[in-house]
Amino acid sequence: MGMCELFGAQNTPRPARFTAYIVRIQKNMELPVTDIGLTHVALPCTDMERTITFYRDYGDMEIVHDRDSGGARVVWLSDKTRPFVIVFLETQDIPHPLGPFSHLGVGLASREEVDARIARARAAGVEIDGPHDTGPPVGYWAFLRDPDGHTLELAYGQAVHLVVDQASLHVHQYAHINHRHDR
Repeated sequence: MGMCELFGAQNTPRPARFTAYIVRIQKNMELPVTDIGLTHVALPCTDMERTITFYRDYGDMEIVHDRDSGGARVVWLSDKTRPFVIVFLETQDIPHPLGPFSHLGVGLASREEVDARIARARAAGVEIDGPHDTGPPVGYWAFLRDPDGHTLELAYGQAVHLVVDQASLHVHQYAHINHRHDR
């Protein structure tokens, strides 16, 4: 499988530095360390196949890395929209699952898509809290419990990118003002 297949179709929008990363891999060049910022969250699971199925079905995630680590299976799952993965390590038990409020969040394209996934989850016997509509910037959301009790949020209408962009603008404005005062 080539890198384009692994990370999705070439016409999928992704940040320029991620595209450049894929191009360097395709050319078999030696890579410098390029990961900057939040890259992953790691969680234990007791049954890797059930975990992979759950996150594929409800979070649109796929395996991007799979290996044995000292007798334990380690899988990286990604929705391939940015260079971020959930790392799952297969273990005997889960002493502290992520939840009930601590959670992973997945943004979906519509309320109808949230509702459709909730309906599938209910039919499959998945524990669900929601849906709830709490307005901007939180939006329309529901919590699902994965097979090990970790919480996955499905949401529509969360404007995370707008909030981050707005905060970035404020940081740049304040940095300019503070820089003038430092002289």
